[in-house]
Amino acid sequence: MRNIILKMQTALGIDFSQTSLSEALNQLKPQLQDTEFLVKTFGAENVVAAQFLIQNADAVDEMTQKVTGTNVAYEQAAINTNSYAHTLQQVKSWMDNVKISMFEMTGPLLPFGEALSGVAVTVA
Repeated sequence: MRNIILKMQTALGIDFSQTSLSEALNQLKPQLQDTEFLVKTFGAENVVAAQFLIQNADAVDEMTQKVTGTNVAYEQAAINTNSYAHTLQQVKSWMDNVKISMFEMTGPLLPFGEALSGVAVTVA
């Protein structure tokens, strides 16, 4: 599928920001039986897949609508992240951020602390 879409963009000049995949496939329906065109455009290894997609352009559009018109992925992600383990991971990440912030704030003071400890050793 990736190769077919890539060939449609490069060899045929189809701009998928302007045209949907199903529209582009419908435009290729007149050349469905032209095997020479399909081989030259998509390569011999992709001809059968290209023919299948062209024949089922309406089904591609229907599948695209079903995939893009849903929030199931977001709902599943919310369910997966609503757990005790995920909450602990969030707290750990927050604590790591606090430690990093503290280190970054005290970074310039480290040479001063090192000199002060050297003086303390000498005095002792």
